[in-house]
Amino acid sequence: MINKENEFSNELNIQNNAKYILSNLQTKIYDAGALFKNSPSGLKITGYKDCNPLVPKKNDFYFFSDNLDEVCVWLSHDSDPLYLFGPTGSGKTSLIKQVAARLNYPVFDVTGHNRLEFIDLVGHLTVKDNNMSYQYGPLALAAKYGALFLLNEIDLLDPATLSGLNGILDGEPLSVVENEGELIEPHSNFRFVATANSNGAADQTGLYQGVVRQNLAFMDRFWLCEVGYASPEAESQILAQASPDLPDAIRKAMIEVANEVRALFLANN
Repeated sequence: MINKENEFSNELNIQNNAKYILSNLQTKIYDAGALFKNSPSGLKITGYKDCNPLVPKKNDFYFFSDNLDEVCVWLSHDSDPLYLFGPTGSGKTSLIKQVAARLNYPVFDVTGHNRLEFIDLVGHLTVKDNNMSYQYGPLALAAKYGALFLLNEIDLLDPATLSGLNGILDGEPLSVVENEGELIEPHSNFRFVATANSNGAADQTGLYQGVVRQNLAFMDRFWLCEVGYASPEAESQILAQASPDLPDAIRKAMIEVANEVRALFLANN
């Protein structure tokens, strides 16, 4: 019983800290070109002024793919949620996190699985010191305070479970029934991003076990963006930046081997 109380106490402290951080966010307008390419573009993106513990750690050596432009355009509009799909290791999650890191955008990151339930995203009731209290889940916190909610491996989830997201994906208030029927009006800076190995039409390759075909009405709510592997030229730049002392011949050989492994992996399945 003591361990259970400590668990609830820790959960409450974590949530209170998150609420405090989120309640004190100050927005800042960034020029996407200046921020990511050191060349002003006129495309304005809303982010936050200061970094905080909810912002992903910045990787100064990260190399942005061509998908950066599409993500920036998506972020600049209060539009549909974003669905990134592509092969494993193509950098879907890291792309979003590194964009968020430079915008000081808080991110609530959840990995989907076939036992994940809607209540895990929205929140639940807990008991501490004989008192009942409601603990917001990551989706509720992101929607309420204007953070980015990142749901990885979304195509592993049951379509029936995901149907509970239809309202919030359409920009409607999030209904928190257990918290006295609270309705959370989505913050103007709230963003929803999903990642997956499939485009929602199930896995046709046999590479990804457990992937589920998603409801067409659910998928129609998303802005789809395909993320592929980096080109050999881009990978060469990444290696040159990360390991400048690496000889060109070794760098070239590493890239060739990596691409041969990927090709064989795809061809054999």
